[in-house]
Amino acid sequence: MTIDRGPRGERMVVNGRPGARVVSYGPHRGFVERAGRPGYISRTYVVGGRSYAHVYREYHYHGVAYYHYVPAYYYGPRFYAWAATPGRSVAMAGRGIAAPWFGFYRGYFTPYPVYASPDLWLKTIWLRRT
Repeated sequence: MTIDRGPRGERMVVNGRPGARVVSYGPHRGFVERAGRPGYISRTYVVGGRSYAHVYREYHYHGVAYYHYVPAYYYGPRFYAWAATPGRSVAMAGRGIAAPWFGFYRGYFTPYPVYASPDLWLKTIWLRRT
């Protein structure tokens, strides 16, 4: 068992054996980690009495383990091809822009009537949100 204290006094308790460990970092918060296929781990989190699971890919760099989240669903490049198709214009007029939520956000998000490509429309939304 290892007990670590953070700079603000928070406490993290790690207990386990090779292939499985339990990490607690507060009342009703923590996770159980189990080894899966080689290079993958599964973590079952508990937050506020509710549990959920995530899978991570484990990478090592200079002796330090890094974990990358593996999404539950993966869509191949063909799924996203519509957003990267050059020379294809996207017309916004009549595409649900009269939705009830649009009037509230009109001053925040005013779309152009036509975009040169789908990716420009996505970039516009991202830039206006930041």
